[in-house]
Amino acid sequence: VIFVLIFGCIATYCFVLVKQADDLILNKNYEKAIIIYKEVAIMPEVKTKIANAEKLQDSENAFKIGMKYFADKDYKASSISFQSVIKEDSENYKISLLKISEGDKLYIIAGLINKAKQTASKQDYATSIIYMSTASSIDPTNKQIIELLAKYQKSAKAKLKAEQDALAKVKAEAEAKAQAQAEAQAEAKSKAIVVQTAKPVTKGKVAVKYPAYDPARSEEHTSELQSQP
Repeated sequence: VIFVLIFGCIATYCFVLVKQADDLILNKNYEKAIIIYKEVAIMPEVKTKIANAEKLQDSENAFKIGMKYFADKDYKASSISFQSVIKEDSENYKISLLKISEGDKLYIIAGLINKAKQTASKQDYATSIIYMSTASSIDPTNKQIIELLAKYQKSAKAKLKAEQDALAKVKAEAEAKAQAQAEAQAEAKSKAIVVQTAKPVTKGKVAVKYPAYDPARSEEHTSELQSQP
């Protein structure tokens, strides 16, 4: 009788502890629940409860780590952590699925923004605009994407205008230089003394030579020398 009473008390105590641990599980206090379960591990069903509690504890930790990575904008690491959340951890599991989807999108956008900034630093605004346009198609209402896209479009227009102005300046300078050279050549030609030595004309014994033509001087006529008979 005493044995039965003792056994009954122990069984009652064990059931009370199990019920207490079960309540802790519902409140997600897995660590304390596991400790209590282990106090009554002699009960066959408790071993299964301990295993399940440990899985839920690992799932809860994975969820917390994933949320920390997500807050730090390390979306790749957060996705890996969220994938360790189990279905039995129903509330965290639903949130994890949403965070994985959102994180994947944000990870792609972050990569596009990073690439856009890199190409913009090299003044390759056309490529930056392509990256931002792609990001905008993923998240059209993202304020950062909208601002960066507008910024790079403005920079691209300014760069194009600067290049056009520079090209026009070079063209104008080249034309002015060519015009100046042409005028200089024409002036030099007009001022040059063209020395022409006329062939001597002999009449009798006297050779007559025509003077060299100098356009800078007034035209002079020379009289032909007559040979005396």
